[in-house]
Amino acid sequence: MSQLHRNLSGAEIKVSSVSTSEKYKPQHPMLGLPNAIPTSSQDHLDDFTEVNPFEREEMEDAEISLGIGKALNRAKGKLKGKLAKRAAKKAAKKSAAQAEKLAEKVNKLASGLNKLNKAVKKASQKLEIKKSQLREKVNQLISASATKHKIEEDTLRSDMEKFLNTLGQELLN
Repeated sequence: MSQLHRNLSGAEIKVSSVSTSEKYKPQHPMLGLPNAIPTSSQDHLDDFTEVNPFEREEMEDAEISLGIGKALNRAKGKLKGKLAKRAAKKAAKKSAAQAEKLAEKVNKLASGLNKLNKAVKKASQKLEIKKSQLREKVNQLISASATKHKIEEDTLRSDMEKFLNTLGQELLN
């Protein structure tokens, strides 16, 4: 049990009173100077005025005086403009890159087409040479056959053309 709860029936409590009526003189040397004891100065809390910061009229006056609504609208407009410009630049870069890729593909196709045209032209020239060589051989064979069988070359030639035409027709059908 603590001493506070103990019963103090046998003991007497003596209370000495301190008198404040005695004249007290401070002993510090600074306080001995004539202007060292501070006089009462004006307290800054005496000028306190109560303000309600959430009062409706004050907020409306502040919005009107600062033009917050207009400033916000201007800021939104600028932000939208900047975002639109960024999107346009991004789209332009992307389309430029795509156009560049398409141009490369077109150039590749064009060079491939040029190569193909050259190859076709070369093959056509070779076929013309073969064709002329075959005509010479056919003419030689016709003239040799005509002299051997004693037939005129023109009749033999016309008979061969008829035969080849009918043969070609049969092959096509």
